[in-house]
Amino acid sequence: MTAIQLRDMAAEGASVEDMVARTGAGTVCGGCRDMLPLFTQTAQETLCWIEPETLPGGVVRVRLNVGKEGNGAARSPLKAARPGDFVRVSAMVKGQWLQRPYTLTDWDDSSLEITVKLEEPGQFSDWLRAAAPGDLVKVRVPEGSAYGVEGETRPLVFIVAGIGVTPALSAVRKLARTRALDVRYVYRDPAKATGLPQLQALARAGDISLATFATGSSGGVGGGRPSVEALIDGISVKGPAQVVVCGPEGFSAPLREALAPLANIKVFVEDFQETIGRGVNPGPGSGLGTAHAIRSPDFIPERLWESLFTRKTPGTMAEEAEDFLREFYRSERPGEDPAERLGTVREAIGTQGSWRKTAEELAFAAQVAWRNAPRCIGRLYWKGLHLRDGRDLQTADEIALALFEHMRFAFNGGAIRPAITVFDPSGQDGQAPRIWNPQLQLYAGYRLRSGQQVGDPGQNALTEAIMALGWEPSGSRFEILPLVIQGSDGRPRIFELPDDVRHEVPLSHPGYPAFSAMKLRWHAVPYVSDLRLDAGGITYPFVPFNGWFMNTEIAARNLTDHNRYDLLEPVAEAMGLDRRNDRDLWRDKALIMLNEAVIGSFDEAGVRLADHHNATRDFVEFCRAEQRAGREVFGEWMWLVPPVSASLSPLYQQPFANISVKPAYAYQRAVWKPAATV
Repeated sequence: MTAIQLRDMAAEGASVEDMVARTGAGTVCGGCRDMLPLFTQTAQETLCWIEPETLPGGVVRVRLNVGKEGNGAARSPLKAARPGDFVRVSAMVKGQWLQRPYTLTDWDDSSLEITVKLEEPGQFSDWLRAAAPGDLVKVRVPEGSAYGVEGETRPLVFIVAGIGVTPALSAVRKLARTRALDVRYVYRDPAKATGLPQLQALARAGDISLATFATGSSGGVGGGRPSVEALIDGISVKGPAQVVVCGPEGFSAPLREALAPLANIKVFVEDFQETIGRGVNPGPGSGLGTAHAIRSPDFIPERLWESLFTRKTPGTMAEEAEDFLREFYRSERPGEDPAERLGTVREAIGTQGSWRKTAEELAFAAQVAWRNAPRCIGRLYWKGLHLRDGRDLQTADEIALALFEHMRFAFNGGAIRPAITVFDPSGQDGQAPRIWNPQLQLYAGYRLRSGQQVGDPGQNALTEAIMALGWEPSGSRFEILPLVIQGSDGRPRIFELPDDVRHEVPLSHPGYPAFSAMKLRWHAVPYVSDLRLDAGGITYPFVPFNGWFMNTEIAARNLTDHNRYDLLEPVAEAMGLDRRNDRDLWRDKALIMLNEAVIGSFDEAGVRLADHHNATRDFVEFCRAEQRAGREVFGEWMWLVPPVSASLSPLYQQPFANISVKPAYAYQRAVWKPAATV
C-alpha cells in the first residue's frame, strides 16, 4: 500500500476507518495509523510529499507538495501564507516525529517551499540529506511575522546574512512591484550565495534595490565584513519603513541596536543559530562567539512580564477575560475586530458573574497554558494539543466514559497524541466534577502489617483513601489504581480501567538477562489529572491532559527516587556491579543502564517516548520560536534540565525566570484531602 493509493482513497471520500478496513493500514504495528487523518485532512497538520533539490553551499531547497483533488482544487487545509511566515515541518526520524520550523521561500495553491542550510551535525539535516523525492512529512499551517500583510505600503528593507536571506526571497517573489523592496545581502562566496542570481535579475529589471557584500570566497576574493553603518546607510531617510534583519545573532545584535533609535522604523529581527551546544549566551564584547547561544541576550519581548497576568499578579475576571480574548484574536483571527465578542463577554460577566468560552477559545487557552508551563520541556508541540470538550458532562458515569475515550484517542496505537479533556468549571449544583487520582493511570502503594512496602510509595496515601471506599488491592507491585470520580453531586464513585486502556510497557535490557527477570514495567502515557486550568478569569479544576513520557521521568525518578520505587540497588545487583565502593560509580552505571532499558523497551513496544537529549534540542527550538514571536520564555530550571547528564544539556548554564503566566496550569488541593485548618 503506497501513499499515492491512500491519497486517492481519501479523494474518493474514504474515512480513516474505511482505509483501515480496506487496506489493513495501522493494524500491524499501529505506527502508521496516526498518519491516516493527514490523508483525509481531518488532522491539524497536512501530509506533504517532498521534492528536495541540492543547492551550492550545503543548502537544500525542498518543495512540500500537498496534492490536488480530481477537479484541480488544492486539497490542503493550509491557510494562505504571507512573506515572513514559517512552517513547522515534522519528519519521522529514528522512529519518532522530529519537528523543525523553517521560513517559507515560496508557495502556490498546492505546495510550499523551504530553503534549508544543512547543519553539521543535525538530526533533521541528516534526514534531509538522505531524503528522496516522495518521502512524506507533516506540515503545520504557516505562521510568523506580519510584515507581509496585504495592503501594507511602507518600504521594506532586508538586511540579511547567509541563509538568513530566506525571508527576503519570499518577499521579492510575492511583493516585487507592489512595494519598494531593498535587499542588503551579506555572504561569503557569490557562487554559493542562496538566491543571488534571482535577486540580481530582479535588480536589473528595476523591481528591487540590491546591495551585496561578499566577505570572502574560496578563491580569496572578498571585501571583508561590512560595517553596521554601511548596512543601514540611507534607511533613516526612507520615511516610515519596515526593516527585517535575519542572520546569526552576532550579525543581528549590533544592527538591532543601531536601528532602535531611528524614528518611524519598525524592525523585525529573526536570529538563527548554526549549532546547538553547551555554554551560556555570550554577552556583548565577550569574545565567545554565538554558536552556542539559545536566546539573544538583549532580546526585548513585545510585552514585558510586568504587563502580563500571572498566578501571583492576577486581575479581575473582566480584565483577564479581555486580555485573553485580545491574545486569541491576535493569534487565531488577526483580521477580525474582537469588539463584539468583548462586549458579549463583559455583559455575561456583569449579569451572570462568569462567561463561557467557545470551543475554539477553550482549545487556544489549553494550548497557551502548555506553552506557558514553566516546568515543561516539551512545549515545542503546544499547538498540537487536541481539545475534548466535556463541559456538558455532569455524572460520574458520563465522565468515566469520556476519560476512557480520551485514553483511547491519546494512546493511538503507541503514536501518542497530546490531548486534554475539559470538564465543567462550576457544575449544575454549584460543585464542579473532580477526580481523586493525580494521574489517570498510576500504581497502587501501601504497607503491609509487617512493614513491607508493596507498590509505589508515592501513592500510599491515595491508595489508603481508595481502600476506605471498599477497594481491595491484589498484592501486585504494579497494580493500576481504579479511578475515583466525583460528579456534580459530589459523591465519589470507583471505576476500574477497561482492559483496552491499560497500556503498559514491560522493561528489559538485551545485555542483562537478570534485569529483564525483574519483570519491571511502566504505564505508557502520563495522563495528568490533578492540575487546574486558569484562563481568562475562569478556573477549570478538572482538565486531564497528556503528552508523552521522557526516559528520565521513568528511569531517573519514578523507579529510583528514594520516596518512590527506589530500585537502584536491586538494578545494580542484577547487573552484577560491586556496590561496596561509591568511587566505582556503580550508581551511575546502574542509572544509565536503566535509562537504556526504558528507551529500548518503549521503542520495541512502539510507544512514543522522548529522550532527554532530543527533548532538550526541541526546547531550544521552542525558545527560538518564541523569541521570533516576540515572547519571553519562562521556566523552572530544575525541571527543564534533565536529571541525567545535566551538564551536557545546552540549558545547564541558561538562566530562566520562574514566572507562571496566564493562561496557566496550576496545582490545587486534592479533593480527597481535608482542607488545612488554621
